[in-house]
Amino acid sequence: MIKVDLLLAVAIFLSVPLCLVFLLWIFYNFRRGQTTTLDEAQVRQCPYCTHVFLSYGEGEIQMCPRCQSYIGDSRAAG
Repeated sequence: MIKVDLLLAVAIFLSVPLCLVFLLWIFYNFRRGQTTTLDEAQVRQCPYCTHVFLSYGEGEIQMCPRCQSYIGDSRAAG
């Protein structure tokens, strides 16, 4: 019979669910077969506070979620 001390039992108890979650994560990522990528037009940076955020709107003027300043669309001007 194998003797198991408390430290080994806790290590096994914690590592088994962790391995299970990791294997399920790998399974669902490969099963999906596609990766989600962000379009460069969706990622914006505020020129005032340098906060990087995602822009979901299609309008020319956006609002920074941190400093609440209005940011114009530089692509529309040029």
